[in-house]
Amino acid sequence: MSEPGDTANASALSETDKQKLVHDYCKERWHANSVPAVARSLTFPLAVSYLALLRACEVREANILGPVDRAAIQFAPGTRFGMELLRELEVADLVAVSDMSDLDAFSFDECKIDGYYPYRVIRKILVPNPMGLVSEISDLALSGKWPEPWLAEAGKFWKRLAFGEAREYFLHTLDRRRMPDPDAARTDALIKDILRDHSVSQSYSLIKEAGKETSDQVIRKRLRGQQAASFMLETCQRNVDSARIDGRVIPNEQRIDELPQSVVSFVLHNVFLKIGEKGFTSVPAFPNGNIR
Repeated sequence: MSEPGDTANASALSETDKQKLVHDYCKERWHANSVPAVARSLTFPLAVSYLALLRACEVREANILGPVDRAAIQFAPGTRFGMELLRELEVADLVAVSDMSDLDAFSFDECKIDGYYPYRVIRKILVPNPMGLVSEISDLALSGKWPEPWLAEAGKFWKRLAFGEAREYFLHTLDRRRMPDPDAARTDALIKDILRDHSVSQSYSLIKEAGKETSDQVIRKRLRGQQAASFMLETCQRNVDSARIDGRVIPNEQRIDELPQSVVSFVLHNVFLKIGEKGFTSVPAFPNGNIR
């Protein structure tokens, strides 16, 4: 997805100029033609994401979806994961960014657009019968008679969701303590390592424990900024390693009000897997026996 850049030079453009740029930008990147789709032809991630997106966002006239950032309930855990899912839906020609989006959903650089904000734009649903596909996906998911590819893909998608939820909680824990984000690659490696042996709720517990230890050290050793963030990352990794060696059972931690269950999580665990919050407190068993 395009990353917006500097908008300092956009003031020279009139609103009419901007509207034309948006129209041309969308026309070049997305077509507006309806594309037939059936539930069985979708990948498992697309089926979950499509159903979740149409549940989360306002469905307006002419098959237009309201912005993701105006959804009453969070679409996906963490903006990064949500953007990945939106991009996959666009690449699959299920939705397309609409030139009817607000102008502030785009970043203007002199006389061109250099990006857009994925959570601010409105999208056109390219499926001829959007709600018909919603019903078809729901029926197939609830029937338990999944297409063979879904059986192979379900565990991997749960892993992606679990990663998004655990990462979101880790960054939230840092933010609450007014610490900057540590190195992204190291953070991702830590979250993946936690989820080798633990559920999302157990990852919450390990992260919370590391957060408390870090807060103590911030006071005692006067850690600041990246030094404090790195200490928390290292502390959490050390606790994960120790728990693995010692066989320590990590308790479950509840969701917090600031990070409620996302629509993607609800759809996956309640509609497709039919296990509810067990998908949060435990590592589900999948038909192919592999979630790695």
